[in-house]
Amino acid sequence: MKIDEKIKKINEILDSYGDEAIQEEKRPGGLSLWGYKPQYLIDAVNEVLGPDGWGYKLISIDTTPADNNKISAVAQVEVYIKIGETIICKGPQFGVSTNYKGDAEKGALTDAIGKGLSLWGIGSKAYRGLLRPTSQPTTGPTQVQETKPEKPEPQKEEKNGSPKPPSKPQLVLIKKLAFERGVEVPKVESKEEADREIRRLMGLPKKVNA
Repeated sequence: MKIDEKIKKINEILDSYGDEAIQEEKRPGGLSLWGYKPQYLIDAVNEVLGPDGWGYKLISIDTTPADNNKISAVAQVEVYIKIGETIICKGPQFGVSTNYKGDAEKGALTDAIGKGLSLWGIGSKAYRGLLRPTSQPTTGPTQVQETKPEKPEPQKEEKNGSPKPPSKPQLVLIKKLAFERGVEVPKVESKEEADREIRRLMGLPKKVNA
């Protein structure tokens, strides 16, 4: 079976799971993002590719304190698929999660793995905004999850016309990443700018202490 046929088979398995494999993630502004639950996604990939037919490499994972004794975790991983004896990667991806310690790191890791698999077209419905449980309406606004935009997105504005300011966890994480990489702390004026700077800083090498 060719790799494109295997990916098609994985997506068919995900469809066959039905609503029980779908989860809702709340987003600001009352929007929801629908995605596959990590275990169902991994089960489908294992069934077709086999546990030894794919995997991931953890590049880095950073945490910063958040509210209510929680932490924000950002993980960077590189997902690979084996074709014969050849291992093929399609670039690193980032995952983010805010939760209690342990759960936050796990959530960020599974989020990054899902985004990495999407580069192959696995679970693509979720990233096209086409995934919804059958109990939900199929019309109306949806939000598509971006895997890694090449160009900066225009800033989203609030009703008063001003962009949303960066959150405290974002500012703390930016300062931490800049210090670890030995660069100047960038100034950000919106959540979108903060997200872009976090991704940029995560891509920089950490400074080596003498």
